[in-house]
Amino acid sequence: MILTRLLTSARSIAFRWLSMACLALVIFGCASSVKPPLLDSASVFNDRSSRDKLMLDEILERNRHRDLRNTPKIVLMALTAAVKEQRWDIADNLLELIDPQQYRSDDLASYTLAVTQLLLHHKDYQTAIAWLNSEQLTTAIPLMKADDQIGLSIARADVLHGLGYYPASAQERIFIESLLTTNKNQSANAKAIWQTLLKMPVEQLQAERSQSVDDAYTAWLELAVIHYTNQIDIAQQVEQVQDWLQRWPMHSAANHLPKSIKVLKKSAATRPEKIVALLPLSGPLSEAGKAVQEGLATAYFTALNEGWELPTITSYDTHQYSIEQLYAQATRDGADLIIGPLEKDKVSVLLTMPTDIPILALNYISDTPKLDDTAHVDAVSQDTNNAIANDTIRIMPAPLNIIQFGLAAEDEALQLANIARETNYRNAIIIQSSADWSKRASHVFSQQWTASGGTIVGNTTLTEAKNYSAEIENSLLLPTSNARHQRLENIIGQRIEFTPRRRNDIDVIVIFANSKQTRSIKPLLAYHYAGKLPVYGSSHINNGIEQSTKNRDLNGIVFNEIPWVLESNSLKPQVAARYIKNKKLGRLFAMGLDAFYLHPRIEQLKQAPDSQLQGMTGRLSLQNNRIVRELQMAEFAKGKAKKTAQTQD
Repeated sequence: MILTRLLTSARSIAFRWLSMACLALVIFGCASSVKPPLLDSASVFNDRSSRDKLMLDEILERNRHRDLRNTPKIVLMALTAAVKEQRWDIADNLLELIDPQQYRSDDLASYTLAVTQLLLHHKDYQTAIAWLNSEQLTTAIPLMKADDQIGLSIARADVLHGLGYYPASAQERIFIESLLTTNKNQSANAKAIWQTLLKMPVEQLQAERSQSVDDAYTAWLELAVIHYTNQIDIAQQVEQVQDWLQRWPMHSAANHLPKSIKVLKKSAATRPEKIVALLPLSGPLSEAGKAVQEGLATAYFTALNEGWELPTITSYDTHQYSIEQLYAQATRDGADLIIGPLEKDKVSVLLTMPTDIPILALNYISDTPKLDDTAHVDAVSQDTNNAIANDTIRIMPAPLNIIQFGLAAEDEALQLANIARETNYRNAIIIQSSADWSKRASHVFSQQWTASGGTIVGNTTLTEAKNYSAEIENSLLLPTSNARHQRLENIIGQRIEFTPRRRNDIDVIVIFANSKQTRSIKPLLAYHYAGKLPVYGSSHINNGIEQSTKNRDLNGIVFNEIPWVLESNSLKPQVAARYIKNKKLGRLFAMGLDAFYLHPRIEQLKQAPDSQLQGMTGRLSLQNNRIVRELQMAEFAKGKAKKTAQTQD
């Protein structure tokens, strides 16, 4: 009921909180006398809790002979200290001793800020929003100090963000903009609004824009749509920003322009004029190289028809010449950007060479020996798989002029872990194939899962298809259940009607296997009494072929996938059928498209960490000189892959 109220009246609630804050400013004095709030709930909490210098151990020691249940102020002090010191288990126990009905005004604000931090740590957003919407709290807000009211509004924005209610979260922060009294806090709040808006796909931003009745929110939405209009000429995008500034000169975003917008003008002025593409255009890797080349060419001629200011692009064949020779030739030809190479061994050589030209390498290089990968490029030869396999996440430190861009399975595993944890799953079982890409993806998923507070309760590596049933049965501990039943029958000396029980400590199952393997795995989960558990998987479960009858066995699996595979777009009718029907080559073609759209924006990505490109291989950003991809989420229903609303926080 509370959650329904949130969804239907988030905007009116936020306005009510704003009016309460304004009332508090009248009651408690002018704005200049109010202590400036900080800009996320953790910093608000830490600032407020710093007023009490006592550490948790000291509080507990001083009150060891007291029954804390009868001392609500002391137990609140202890809870606040425990949360501040991130001693979460003790905080959980202290929370059990508290009845919030005992608190009024200041103490209620302290309680709410502490509890919100605890629930955010546990990713228990539903409980947090229920308390923030509770009658006791909303009734008490007008009696609180203005900085506490603003702090609670920021906590609310954080919880809404965790729930994925990005429009409501952004509006919550927009409504408090005028109450922030320092440039530092206003700037930090603007940055938080921007980061929240960028969580929404452009379609959602446009829909919000069409429904918005608030000028401040409308202007933010327009600016976010401009940010994502990045498959147009960058000079045109600069013009759109200038038009926006003329329409909204007094808007808070005009005074605190996001860095990704600020650097557009410089990026437009410094974009490359001569590009050299280093690709295998002959020999055993030619099919892969030509797929990338055709992606580059398709994007180029599309841009030409749209009136872009374009560079020249020249392709060199990496099969015929050494990387040293090709780099020297690119230097002589005056290249100011190199795209490629695609082959892993040539990227490795390039990383050891002295280079000055900016380079967008189309592979990642590991600091460990390469493992074979046949997951995505089996349309070409095994030599190709060995040479361009790019599913390795441990990236070697590269020169600052070299950016690495690939299609790593570990990117997908990392995203799956984040999204499943944001959905508040805690205990996961991994079922993986014996392929090396699967092992690496499983390793990265496990690392991220445990780092974010989850537990891997089982990890099963499948062998041959004939063994899948027994291996899945073992992973669910069904033999243990059968053994208990057998022992009981032996004790009482008679047969007992019995249904085996799988282990009950599982929230979610994660599969790293290809499409054919997963079509066998999913029905076996149902057969072994795990059919109702949520199942996640990487893009490998989707072979890209519409086979609704065969793919019904994949129904219900949530997975991540590149936009090129999931979405219709204006380019698809124009390209060769092999890049539509053959997912492996299609991924390389999409990488070529994205390499082109990245070329004028490398400076923007370097200078502004919040910069993102809506690409065909995912939502692209730059971290540590590595292009990071956030894929779209999808689910199989009636044998067909359909996009879902889930996103990574």
